[in-house]
Amino acid sequence: MPSDALDGAKEERVQFRASGGLLAVLDELKESYGLSRSESIRRAITLFFIAKREQRKGFGLAVIDEHGAVVGEVHSF
Repeated sequence: MPSDALDGAKEERVQFRASGGLLAVLDELKESYGLSRSESIRRAITLFFIAKREQRKGFGLAVIDEHGAVVGEVHSF
């Protein structure tokens, strides 16, 4: 997460309910990449934060292949 978002941040435990679909995704991330549920959620929130910050600057979110070609765009996030 960008350091400006962490300045003065304290650590705190957060709990929330998750549907079966979200739990399945978290389990798949753990199986495929060795990420704990907590780490997956932290990374997702960081990615969302970055995407929203860039959106405010007038940029969009796109998926590009290894050759730099756009293969998908996210229009709403």
